[in-house]
Amino acid sequence: MFSRLSQILAGFRWAFRFDNPLEIITARHLFRRKSSIVVTYRGMDILIDSLTSDAHVVGDVLLDGMYDQFLREAGAGRKSFRYLNLGANIGTFDLRAFQTLGSSCAGIAVEMNPATCARLIVNLEANRLFTVRAINAAVWNIPGEITVDLRGRDTGQTCIDSAVGWSVPLVPWQEIFAIASKEGPLDLVKIDIEGAEKCVVPCISAADAERIRFLVVETHGPDARAVVNEHLQNLGFTRLSEEPGGGATHLGFWKGTGAAHIPSTSNL
Repeated sequence: MFSRLSQILAGFRWAFRFDNPLEIITARHLFRRKSSIVVTYRGMDILIDSLTSDAHVVGDVLLDGMYDQFLREAGAGRKSFRYLNLGANIGTFDLRAFQTLGSSCAGIAVEMNPATCARLIVNLEANRLFTVRAINAAVWNIPGEITVDLRGRDTGQTCIDSAVGWSVPLVPWQEIFAIASKEGPLDLVKIDIEGAEKCVVPCISAADAERIRFLVVETHGPDARAVVNEHLQNLGFTRLSEEPGGGATHLGFWKGTGAAHIPSTSNL
């Protein structure tokens, strides 16, 4: 009984951090809805699946500002802001970019899980973020195909082939980066791909690095952290900060070689 009451009170506190707390409380606690609900934060609507960890992702990125300092630094002085979001989940990073930097943002948001990507597309469309292109794919070091189990919809789903599920293309880093940087250099590349960074980050070439101003990457485990750190340092990236996360994760913020020669203000 006490545990249930504590859960309800925690749910109430969480709900009142949004613009529509009564609607959330009614859906989650009065009707005990076990499906999708819409939360509104700073005027933006976010569709979340109550059966997954969507609420956790919303809390980290929107409520607690997990990427805020990186967005502010990368976006300082920019007339326009172009980014690449690998591991986009339901689009919280994309929404936060627009909340922080305004409507001049444009980006590519890549999400592996088809069900999660569907909510990403809904959230982008619901908030009229038409300058963000969503791509359902797994970024990798070689082309191919992977079967993704739709039941594994929580954050942390890794790029491991499943026996059952939907087929999703494996798209090489070079192809995704070419799409994202077609119109010009990128102000920020965000990578949170649950361990696949160990294979993907080494694909960043010296030429790519010249077109990246800042990069934020979450590493998963000591091996991935070592590979990522060594490769970025060899390319001339400068690590500005590194924060430990849950478990063996670390969130590193890097200044790219492109920051030295890309103008501080841009109409690109």
